[in-house]
Amino acid sequence: KAHKKKPNVSFRIDEETISLLKGCADADNIALNAVVNRILKEYAHIHIRAKQIDSKLIYGPFLRNIIDKVDTEKLAIIAQERGRDIFKLINENTINPKDSNNFRIIIRDTFCKSANWANYSEEHIGNKMSVFLTHQMGLKWSEILKNFFCWEITQLEDVKLAEVNFVCSENSLVISFPYRP
Repeated sequence: KAHKKKPNVSFRIDEETISLLKGCADADNIALNAVVNRILKEYAHIHIRAKQIDSKLIYGPFLRNIIDKVDTEKLAIIAQERGRDIFKLINENTINPKDSNNFRIIIRDTFCKSANWANYSEEHIGNKMSVFLTHQMGLKWSEILKNFFCWEITQLEDVKLAEVNFVCSENSLVISFPYRP
């Protein structure tokens, strides 16, 4: 994998922030420079766009309480509609191919790492790829995730929706599909 060019740039950052960033670096066992790069990349690629589309950061237990009070069928419709809208925006602003590899990257980086919707892991066994999205938000949240991601799966060039298997549980969504390197 080719490394991107990284010019040297200097910034002045207050001591308290540097101390917090060093703590993050130590906790993740990575260099301070890597933490700063990750934060700036996330901000430039995700947070700026999130503000432009009026995205909100919301406390998990508050969101779960709202979800628990809404009918499951209504949540499915809302998730499908918003998933379609969000992925159309993402697709308009990217030149990457619409394939299962980039789909996994979007889920991992945008929805899991940045938006904190779930913890992401994946497993490749034989000709199957399984994406594991674990959370503490309940079964309805798993169903929301499934419906939210469903529209984009129908847009992928290397996978058909009929080939995809979803398994929803109280604390996870597993998405399995054919692996085509």
